[in-house]
Amino acid sequence: MEGVIQFSAVCESGDVPGAASDLCCEVGPMREHLIRLGWVGARPDRYAGLGFGNLSVRDDSAGFYVTASQIGGELPLRPDHWCLVLSVDAENNRVRYQGKRPPSSESMTHAAVYEAHPDAACVVHVHAPEVWQQRHALPYPQTSEAITYGTPGMYEETLRLVPQARDGVLVLGGHEDGLLIWGATVDEAYSRLLRLQEQALRQEGVHG
Repeated sequence: MEGVIQFSAVCESGDVPGAASDLCCEVGPMREHLIRLGWVGARPDRYAGLGFGNLSVRDDSAGFYVTASQIGGELPLRPDHWCLVLSVDAENNRVRYQGKRPPSSESMTHAAVYEAHPDAACVVHVHAPEVWQQRHALPYPQTSEAITYGTPGMYEETLRLVPQARDGVLVLGGHEDGLLIWGATVDEAYSRLLRLQEQALRQEGVHG
């Protein structure tokens, strides 16, 4: 089920991470756009009303910042919506973090992108049905349909496929409507999301 954490979340500190306020300003406009688009959010008619979509930003000194679990529909983005992921132990299905709320259910998947792509500085996970439903016609690598979200299996699959994703886009084949997008900067990740949106609109025009 979307939004349900499948790893052991170990809280090392309940304090709000130090850079959280700055991150609200840095990624807030992108996130608001994605909520308006319906690629991030929480809606009663989708995924049993649970929140969907999340984003993260690499921290060179201590892991990465990621939005907390089940804040998909909350606006505006606040400092206490952020967690600092300190370490990910996929073998033991464990995530250590700092923050007031548990980290996103996709935290291990974000970690795999950062591990596989040293230049990645921002990762965004969206639920874009209009793109995902065309996945077999798209030029992006896809994870196995047998592997569900937020698991060690997805971590390993992401590690394997990220080097093949030259456009910074990975389709999550076993995670309904799910895609991962990343960039060397927040702006690059946002630009790739906008290109996906344009692609979706063109496909709607073809089939409309």
